[in-house]
Amino acid sequence: MIAYLDGEIVRTKPNLIVLKTSGGVGYQVHVTQQVSVKFAAEEFIALHIYTNVRENDISLYGFQELVEKELFEMLIKTSGV
Repeated sequence: MIAYLDGEIVRTKPNLIVLKTSGGVGYQVHVTQQVSVKFAAEEFIALHIYTNVRENDISLYGFQELVEKELFEMLIKTSGV
């Protein structure tokens, strides 16, 4: 599982960024609206990553602070959320 990424933002959309790592790989990462608005293309960012694996999809969710990621994990484990 991917747990942490850092690199240059290639593209931003509402709640989504494409992050290019030093190895040249671009990852599509779901982020909060605050992150997608706060950072622009060509800026450097480091994110704690939650990797969500399903039958037909692998999604990455990025958080600036580890506590945000931990809260997200608690919320998605809660039944009915």
